[in-house]
Amino acid sequence: MKTVEQVRQDMPVLSKYIFLNAGSLCPTPTPVMDTFFTAYQEWHERGAGLSKHYEEMRDVVTDQTRAKLAQLVNCDPLELALTSNATEGVNIVAWGIDWQPQDEVIITTGEHPANSVVWMYNEERLGIKLRFLPVYTNTEEIIANYASLLNERTRLVSFSHVLSANGHILPVEQMTAMAHAAGAMVIIDGAHAVGQMPVDLRQIDCDFYTLNGHKWLFGPAGTGALYVRHDRVEEVRPTFMGDVGYKQFDYREGGSYTPPPGARRYEYATRNWAVMPALNTAIDYVNDIGIDNIRERVKTLTHNFKQGLLKLPYLVNWSPMDPEQSAGLVCFGFKGYNAKEIYAYLEAQGICPRFINDDLLRVSIGYFTLEAELDKLLQALESYLNTH
Repeated sequence: MKTVEQVRQDMPVLSKYIFLNAGSLCPTPTPVMDTFFTAYQEWHERGAGLSKHYEEMRDVVTDQTRAKLAQLVNCDPLELALTSNATEGVNIVAWGIDWQPQDEVIITTGEHPANSVVWMYNEERLGIKLRFLPVYTNTEEIIANYASLLNERTRLVSFSHVLSANGHILPVEQMTAMAHAAGAMVIIDGAHAVGQMPVDLRQIDCDFYTLNGHKWLFGPAGTGALYVRHDRVEEVRPTFMGDVGYKQFDYREGGSYTPPPGARRYEYATRNWAVMPALNTAIDYVNDIGIDNIRERVKTLTHNFKQGLLKLPYLVNWSPMDPEQSAGLVCFGFKGYNAKEIYAYLEAQGICPRFINDDLLRVSIGYFTLEAELDKLLQALESYLNTH
C-alpha cells in the first residue's frame, strides 16, 4: 500500500501549493508521467508508423488498459470504449440513440456542462423534451421528485454518480432501478466517482456509464471510457466512423460494413496511443493505494473539514453533511462576501481551491491532502472574514 507521503513525493506540485482542485485536473504522479513519456518516445523510436508498432499500440496495449479498467469497475472489457474524456462518452450515447420527438430525458439541476449541454442541444435540434430534477436538497426529497418526473414518455435519465459542484453521492442503484421500472435507460456520469470510491457497474446495473482518467484516477489528460452494457450496444449507433472501430468492410457499390463486437465500435481514429499505457499505470497506482483506503481517508478528511467550516461566520454550505453521502468535494461561500476575492486572497498564500462563481468556492480533497493543509485553509478563511 502506498502511503500518503509516498504519493505526495510523486506529485511535485504539492511542495509548491496547497493544491485543492483535483476535481478539475488532478496532479499526475511521476510514475504515470514517466510511463507516458517513455511509451511515446519508444513508440516513435521504433517507428510509430510501421504497421506492427502502430497496431501493437492500437490493439494490444489499449486492450490491456481496457481489461484493467474493466476489472476496476466490474464489467466485461467488451463493454468499454476508450475515449478522451467523460464528455465524449456522453456525446456518443446522446447522438447514437434514435430519438423520437417528445421523447423525454431527465437530467439533474446539478450536472456539469459535460452532461447537460448536449441534452439541451438535442432538445433544440431533435425535439426531445428535457426535464430537470432538483438535487440541491436531501436524498429523500430527490427521490420523491424523481419519482414524480418518471413516466411512460421517459426515454432516458442522465445523472452524475457524484455531483461535481458539491460532492453529493447520489443513490445511483435506486435511481437506476426506478428508471428501469419506468422503461427508461440510464446513463451515469462517473467523472467524480471512479478512483474516489468503489464502483461496481454490475451492481449499479445502469445502461451506460462515463468516466475520465484525469481526475481521481491520477491518469493523464486525454483518457476516459464509456461503458455500454452488452445488451444496449445495438441501440447506440456510432456517430463517427474510421479505421479503428470496424470489423470488416468493402468499398464496392452495395458493399457492406460490419462493426466489431462490443463497445470498441465507438473508437474511430488514430489517437495518441501512448496515453493508454499511462492510464494502465495510473490504475495500478490507485490499486496500490487501495480504493477502500482512498475512500475512507477522503471521507474522514472531508467530514473534519466540514466541521471546521461550520465554526466560521456567515457560512453558506452547499454540500451534504452526511459522510456516507459525501465525496471529497465541498462547495461553500460566505454571505455578503465575494468568492472571487476570497479566492484571490487564498491563491496569494499558495492555497488553491476552485473558484466557481461570485458566491461559491469548491475544495477538492484527495487521498494526498493533509489535515494540516485543510487547517491552514480554515485559518486563512477565518483571517479573511475577520479583516474584510
